[in-house]
Amino acid sequence: MGNSHRSRFSNKLKWTVVVVLLTIGAYTAFGFWGIPALIQSTVLPRMSQNSGFTLSAEEIRANPFYLTLGLENLSLSREDGLQLASASDLALNVSSRSLLTFKPVLQSVVLDTPDIKLIREKSGALNWLRSKPQQTPQKGTP
Repeated sequence: MGNSHRSRFSNKLKWTVVVVLLTIGAYTAFGFWGIPALIQSTVLPRMSQNSGFTLSAEEIRANPFYLTLGLENLSLSREDGLQLASASDLALNVSSRSLLTFKPVLQSVVLDTPDIKLIREKSGALNWLRSKPQQTPQKGTP
């Protein structure tokens, strides 16, 4: 009777350790590879689609243990290809409170070597105030 109790306890302990290790492994894999892939394939295109500007990053890196996110060679352009801003690196440090609230709480934001191009066009408009280049109306359209 004593051996079967130890055996059940031993099996529960083994399964607990296995589950904990698998959870840590999944968190690590998703943090290092899943988050950058998700940002590159979903977040940046959706931000571009919703804003009318093209936002791109050459490389995205994440560290789930330090709760950091970095975007290298970040670029913001209009749909016509005119580059409005760029930076060599954007580093976001997320607070550990984000894990409890499931909402991003930024502890720090560092933008390295920003380059912002603000141009007043011939019409007097600023290049940042419109995302799409102005099109001349075709004849016969209201």
